[in-house]
Amino acid sequence: MASQLKEEVLLRLEVMASTVMWLTVAAALLALALGVGGVLKLLLCVVLSACGCLLVAFVISDAQTSPWDELRQCRQRWRKIRTPAEKPERPRPTPGSSLTGEPPIDAELSEILSFVLRDFVHVWQCKLTHTNDFSHAVQETVQTSIAALSDRVRMVDWIPFLTTRLASLFILYMSLFY
Repeated sequence: MASQLKEEVLLRLEVMASTVMWLTVAAALLALALGVGGVLKLLLCVVLSACGCLLVAFVISDAQTSPWDELRQCRQRWRKIRTPAEKPERPRPTPGSSLTGEPPIDAELSEILSFVLRDFVHVWQCKLTHTNDFSHAVQETVQTSIAALSDRVRMVDWIPFLTTRLASLFILYMSLFY
C-alpha cells in the first residue's frame, strides 16, 4: 500500500515537473520573441484587463438596474436634447418631390444622383438581383439626407455667420499657422 502511494506521489511530481518545464520553455520563448519589456507590458495588460473585468462585474452586480436600461434612458435624454419639440417633422421626399425648394438645384441634384446610381450601383446590383429595391432605398436615403441638409442650411443666419464667426475663425487660423 505504501509503495503504491509512493509511486502515485512520484508520478504526480513527475507530471508537475514536466508542466513546470514546459511553462519555463514557453516563458523563455515569449521573452525571446517579445523581449523583457514586451513581456512586462503583456503581463500588465493581462492584469489590468482582469481588474477591469472584475470591476465591471462588481458594478453590474451592485446596480439595481441593468446597464441596458441606463443606456436606453441616456439615448432618450439625448433625443430630447437633439430634437426640439417645436420643430415640425418634414415628410420624406418622394422621387419626384422637391429636395431643396429650388427647382434648378433639384434638377441638377436629381441628375447627379441618377448618374451615381447608374454608374456605381446598377453595375453590380443587376448581377445580384433583378429588382430595384436597393436602388430605390439608396435614392430615398440620399434624397432624405439632402432635404435634411437643406433644412439645416436654411436655419443658419448667414450674415452674422459670415461676417463675425467665419471671419474670426479665419483670422485665428492665419495668426496660428502663418
